[in-house]
Amino acid sequence: MQAWFHEVVSYLTELLEDGQTFTCRLEAEDTESVRVSAGLIRQCGSIAQRLLRVQLIHDDRQVTGSVQLSGQMTQDRFPLRQLHVELSARLDRVPPDPHLVIPLTVESTEDREESRLPAVAEVLPEIVEAARGVEIVGHYLAGRVVEGFATSLGMSRWYETYTYDLEVSLCLEGDRAVKVFLGGTRWDAEALRRRLAKAAAQAARLGQDRVRLEPGRYRAYIAPVGWKMVLRTLGFRGAFSYRALKSGTSPFKALHEGGQLSPAFTLLENNRLGWNAPFGTEGFRRPAQQLLIDRGRPRGMLVAPRTGVEFGVPNTGSDALETPASFEVAAGAIPESELEKSIGDGLWLDYLHYLSLSDRKSASVTGLTRFAAFRIREGQIAEPVEVARFDDSVLELLGERLVGFTRERHRVPEGRSYGRRSLGGALLPGAIVEGLRIVS
Repeated sequence: MQAWFHEVVSYLTELLEDGQTFTCRLEAEDTESVRVSAGLIRQCGSIAQRLLRVQLIHDDRQVTGSVQLSGQMTQDRFPLRQLHVELSARLDRVPPDPHLVIPLTVESTEDREESRLPAVAEVLPEIVEAARGVEIVGHYLAGRVVEGFATSLGMSRWYETYTYDLEVSLCLEGDRAVKVFLGGTRWDAEALRRRLAKAAAQAARLGQDRVRLEPGRYRAYIAPVGWKMVLRTLGFRGAFSYRALKSGTSPFKALHEGGQLSPAFTLLENNRLGWNAPFGTEGFRRPAQQLLIDRGRPRGMLVAPRTGVEFGVPNTGSDALETPASFEVAAGAIPESELEKSIGDGLWLDYLHYLSLSDRKSASVTGLTRFAAFRIREGQIAEPVEVARFDDSVLELLGERLVGFTRERHRVPEGRSYGRRSLGGALLPGAIVEGLRIVS
């Protein structure tokens, strides 16, 4: 595929008119897709995508467009030529872009991982065997994911990896279910068996009568998947964005103005984890690691190239939304084996649902305690709880109300497959917090 990408870049260069330059980004995948229902394999298929995004530039004007390609130059020349014609026609009609920036470095970089995944035919019996006796529904996606970037000025970047994403729900009835997420670059059948066994034990408890939570504050354990959703929600709203901070829209504005989270909370963007391309959508390299929160205090910000030009600061190769691609939170001291005892009386929340920002000033997030949510009484799981809505300030939950993080951390894959399979993810502990506010 890389040789074909070089041919695409060469052909686009030939199409350029006087004074034109371009950047282009390839988003490609070769994915095996499997649907599971009632513990059986119901549907198998494959997905091959080659999406090329092109930015055509003349002087200080730029336009962008995209086209799906086949991976065969004999078929791809015509759609590429058509795209160039369309973009050229638009160039003269757009205003100058004061924040236009493209990488000027003439270099080639290549980051490639060979596949460490077994064939799908080997994985499917292991999924069926691990799910024996339980009702599961979900999907398994696996295969090659590629991101490429090039300019007509001579830069070329390539990233290629092989990953899998397994997302299944153990269903009892209605919304009584336990969700399981696994992913990575190495298949681990034993990890699947352990996780499904734990989920099956939780699902068995969901058959009990559910109790309704009265509005109020509860001591609560939030699992790594839940924290990933919380931090992703804040990230998409600008919590780690330099542009959002400068424009006054960051949910962590108060933190940067003298506030402090718990000294136990350290968060960094870690591109050394190897879960995403080491360069952003505009071709600039990302730092190997970037400390964002250091023992409760803000340390760094994510800066997209356009933001860097606008505010006169160095960029960090971040994508336009300035959200972490692969991030991790430092581990704590609470053993997972002692979680229920450490909670004492409160809630166990495996999964949080439909999250959104409810108050930007206090970094408050609201959502539902759907799926595996349980009441803890006298240090033991007592009964499942009905779906409840929470609404609380993350600045407080990760600040004065943070009891502690677990000693163990777990990888939570990005898991998004709308349009294409996404890279990235998070390495996170679970955490116990005091006074989570249940509102309904």
